[in-house]
Amino acid sequence: MTPAAPRAGRPVWQTPALIALGVLVAFGLAWFVARLPGSGTDYYFTFRPLALNWLAGRTRLYDGTVSLGFYDPPWAITWIALFAALPYQPGLVGLLASTVLMLAAGALVFSVAGRARPWALAFALFNFHTFDLLFRGQLNGLEVAGVALGWLACQRRRPWLMGLAYLALMMIPPNTIPVALFLAWITWRDWPRRQWIISFTIPVGVLLASFVFFGWWPPRWVANDLASPQQIFFLTTIWRMADQLSLPLAVPVIIALGVLALTVWAWRRAGTIGHQAGDLARLMLVIAATLMITPYSLSYRLILLVACVMPFLAAWRLDMLVGLYLLTFLPLTRLLIGRDNAWIDIVFVTAVFAAVLVAISQRAGQTAVSRDLTRDG
Repeated sequence: MTPAAPRAGRPVWQTPALIALGVLVAFGLAWFVARLPGSGTDYYFTFRPLALNWLAGRTRLYDGTVSLGFYDPPWAITWIALFAALPYQPGLVGLLASTVLMLAAGALVFSVAGRARPWALAFALFNFHTFDLLFRGQLNGLEVAGVALGWLACQRRRPWLMGLAYLALMMIPPNTIPVALFLAWITWRDWPRRQWIISFTIPVGVLLASFVFFGWWPPRWVANDLASPQQIFFLTTIWRMADQLSLPLAVPVIIALGVLALTVWAWRRAGTIGHQAGDLARLMLVIAATLMITPYSLSYRLILLVACVMPFLAAWRLDMLVGLYLLTFLPLTRLLIGRDNAWIDIVFVTAVFAAVLVAISQRAGQTAVSRDLTRDG
């Protein structure tokens, strides 16, 4: 289940032609979603007005009512400003198209060339969680970009590329923190110390620069968050599930402990697969386990599962991939059971986590059998 290298002998014109086609499709899909009634809600009401006020020098962020509803770290405003500087409709289309391209890139990086890759790509783009992300005009495509860049940087030992990966992961915390820590660990393990240190140049530089451009923003960020608490109706976590179903706190705590125990078990199993394949399996395990136990997740924040983990699983069993894909439409049941039950998405998260566990276990078993046969031969 390790992504394969590009095929040798491909015509020179084919790659740029496919890239151009992909960009056209991305902008076409972005234009379609941007034209839907009510599309770009978060971009229209929060991101764009705040970015315009910041560009005009009217706010340093988190310093008044203009910042209410903006919970991301301050450097995220620079990404938003790239699109906010344009007229509204072109800016929204640009934001959505960049998101589509990030999701497509994630699906291509983590899938294996073959008949399953087109399915992995299609499922990553055409599902309810992706639609929710695009329709709201949110920024979480950067999470996928960060994971994909981080994995490529590990494979190619490119510290500056890893720095860009860390920066992308810094844009939309907190669920990207475990991924960043995992990438930092495997690069510490495999890279010369000089390269490992260089990989942190960009994120540390951005963090320090944020205090120059935004002042001492952490206390303002906390005050801004307390002044406008995030709504809990759309949370898709085991903690929200317990609250909505009036379950004792012990239930999600036991689930979280069980997830951690299974993660440790699968982590050890993945270590027997092989160096690169094992690291990739562990990366997927980290993503899936994080979204199982996180205290904060929304439907569109499950994009890491559909654009990274599901493409990884596509090489395992295509029928299983179809089953997971059907579960991405669970949010539609809220039309019947009400928006307070957004926690139902945890069923999808649990299914993906279970699939990762089984895939790792089977791959480890196959590797052990192969080694036995080689030794006997």
